[in-house]
Amino acid sequence: MPDIKEIPLLYTVIALTAGCGIYIMQMKTRLKGTKAVLLNILFFILFAVLLIFTKNKNPRFGMLYLLAAIILLFLYIWILGNTKPVTAAYCCIRGFMLGEFAASAEWLAYVWFARETGIYSPVWSVIFMMVIYGVLYGSACYLEHLVQYDYEVAPVKLRDLVYTFAFAYAGFYLGNSVKIPDADGQAISLLFYNTRALMAFGSVALLYAFHAVRREMYMKQENDTLQYLMQSRYEQYQQSKESAELINMKYHDLKHQIQFLKEENNSEKRMKSLEKLEADICQQETKVDSGNEVLDTILSEKKRYCLAHEISLTAVADGSRLDFMDMMDLCSIFGNALDNAIECVEKCEEKEKRVIHFLVAPQKKFLLIKVENYCEEEPELLDGLPKTTKDNTDFHGFGMRSMKYIVEKYDGMLTCGVQKHWFELKILIPVKE
Repeated sequence: MPDIKEIPLLYTVIALTAGCGIYIMQMKTRLKGTKAVLLNILFFILFAVLLIFTKNKNPRFGMLYLLAAIILLFLYIWILGNTKPVTAAYCCIRGFMLGEFAASAEWLAYVWFARETGIYSPVWSVIFMMVIYGVLYGSACYLEHLVQYDYEVAPVKLRDLVYTFAFAYAGFYLGNSVKIPDADGQAISLLFYNTRALMAFGSVALLYAFHAVRREMYMKQENDTLQYLMQSRYEQYQQSKESAELINMKYHDLKHQIQFLKEENNSEKRMKSLEKLEADICQQETKVDSGNEVLDTILSEKKRYCLAHEISLTAVADGSRLDFMDMMDLCSIFGNALDNAIECVEKCEEKEKRVIHFLVAPQKKFLLIKVENYCEEEPELLDGLPKTTKDNTDFHGFGMRSMKYIVEKYDGMLTCGVQKHWFELKILIPVKE
């Protein structure tokens, strides 16, 4: 009877590289055409050489050999997938477990077939591999297509990577630590492969469920932002309509008011009339025309809020070069930045300290976004971001990390600083022509 106790190395190489390839297909690859094919072949050969070299080596170094294989798969995804290291590591773990499940399931089916029929044929082994791998990887592609996750829009966080590693490690360890001796005292049998395939399947299912939950959370956030933008646009429309009507009325009244002020000898009444005119004019100052509709909507709303709550918000905004950024990302950056600043200055009892400066301007090949505001208590910075506590939530902590992720998605940089009770949020993003 041929030795069928170990999965052939070639099958393992195909299973693991194909598992990682599933997730590379979901990304925007660096290379296309012939170069991509050659790079795939290169990594396939390197992976095969690594497995051949480590086969039958000292088992005490088994974990090191496994780590070397995983690192090679990571490089395969990172280089060919054109993605961030955290995302590459996340997909590497998922691809590794998918390959582990495919390899063990295929070999389990073939071992069962061979023992039941007595047919030990390399041809049947290849047939089983092609059919089972085709079904499993085809199903995996379909499931990933259902989720339709965009790693660039919603990048993987370090926390997600830790959870994924824990799930995968538990399944891999349980599946490969069981040794069932058979009649001749050797370790491996159908029960072993059954356990291995079952544990791998459990890990793959759990990882997919976790991935789907992350997608649902992102969709909810996206929906909330859309609702916010739609409501803001409607409010801006209503405000613009009211402003137009007010301007028409003021146009007809202006001549009479000017004439009244000329003839009024009582300085106190004249001053009150001037103050009323000034207040009416201030109501029109909240209208913004930066060149970007999303920025106009958010900034107009915040200026109206600040005017009603006696907050001085000065804004210099050139949004004409923001078109390369996604609408959802703009809402998140500007909405969070201004909300944090407003929440902070609202704590100031002295109205003179309720001051916010907002700037959006091009600087050579970069876009500069800067928000400055006064803060009574200087916040503590942790990893470059304001640290928040349960007793102190008014120092820009809410939404700050999501802003950082979005800025990094556009290869930008977000920095925070505090000096003499002035907090500064500064964002630099390369402008795509």
